[in-house]
Amino acid sequence: MRSRTLTLLGLSAVLVFISATPALAAPKLKTLDEAVAYVKQLNTQGMPRQEIAAEVTKIVDSRVYNVNSWERVTKWPNYMPFGSYFSKDEENFDKFRAKENSFDNDVAARYAWDSQYGQCEECASLSYYLLKQAGVDGNVRIFASTAGSSGHNFVVWGLKDGADPNDPSTWGDDAYVVDGWQGKTLDKDAAAADKYVSNGGEAKVADRTKAHDKTATVWNTDSSSSTYTGDDCLMEFLFGEAPGGDNALALARALRDRVLARSATGRTMITTYYSVSSWAMTNMFDPDSRTAQNPQRDDLETAQR
Repeated sequence: MRSRTLTLLGLSAVLVFISATPALAAPKLKTLDEAVAYVKQLNTQGMPRQEIAAEVTKIVDSRVYNVNSWERVTKWPNYMPFGSYFSKDEENFDKFRAKENSFDNDVAARYAWDSQYGQCEECASLSYYLLKQAGVDGNVRIFASTAGSSGHNFVVWGLKDGADPNDPSTWGDDAYVVDGWQGKTLDKDAAAADKYVSNGGEAKVADRTKAHDKTATVWNTDSSSSTYTGDDCLMEFLFGEAPGGDNALALARALRDRVLARSATGRTMITTYYSVSSWAMTNMFDPDSRTAQNPQRDDLETAQR
């Protein structure tokens, strides 16, 4: 009995040490504003993009416990038998996810910082928020991949104009994945091979930035170097310019933000939609003349003229 107790205590100590290791290497930042100021300082000092990206990854990785990875069991009381049933953090996380605005990057970033709890979506929002608020140069985007059982969100910073989200080889030599959930900073080659990002091309990747930041611009892809259309929302493509299209899109976004985003199943459906939408835009429509294979929209545009 005594040996079992000592073994359990030893295992608990190891888990606590492992979970604390990233934090030991990260700067001691107490507030989200301090974290933004720190990243802004690195940028002002002219630190290379790759090093700043690595620092942001480190900050997010050390700050946020991942609800849906092994890291979850390192937080008290989760590493005790049935401990998660008594965890207020998990209960509060479920309540946060049920809120209508939990999709917004600034709301999710502040929640992840204050609660120190989240999944890849919250980690991506926090990374995005830190970089945008610090005023860094270069494109900062939130991408979603179909990798894993429910998809994966991450940030890409420094994306080359016209790059294909679904093809890391087009992202540019100074583009880096900032993935606090994995605790990894990846260049385009490493991103292509990473199982949670592109997985050797098997996983489909789509731009999800506007879903998290309504002030962001739509990502435009150079069709001459890619088959990707640059528009990962099939609904926006079909109804964006149609009479009454704004109302249809408003209803669709309300369904996404107010209903689907409130549950894990709903969020999986959202990720699946963007991935299927990206595939449809790539394979069903001609990138050089997108209305050519859409007779219904052709007829509509002719009537509008």
